[in-house]
Amino acid sequence: STWLDDHGTKCIHLGERMLTRSPWKPVPEDVILEGLNLLLDRANYPIAIMCGLGRHQTGTLVGCLRKLQGWNLTSILEEYRRYAGTKQRQLNEQFIELF
Repeated sequence: STWLDDHGTKCIHLGERMLTRSPWKPVPEDVILEGLNLLLDRANYPIAIMCGLGRHQTGTLVGCLRKLQGWNLTSILEEYRRYAGTKQRQLNEQFIELF
């Protein structure tokens, strides 16, 4: 058994089509919307959010979630940058801002 099984956590993979994506393109809007629909449905809890490095796709998804939660943009981008470190992407920040 795995940690996910032991804790009753679902694993839903959204990023299969993103494995070969260019770092110069933001996360596709349909992936973000699908992820948000899963996050906002309590039937999916407990839920863990992750991507390959935990920076870009996860950061963009969480940033959009924070907008829905009513966070101000400065706080959202500060959180994104904290986890992205020196690898933050302007396109992801712009996507979050315009979401």
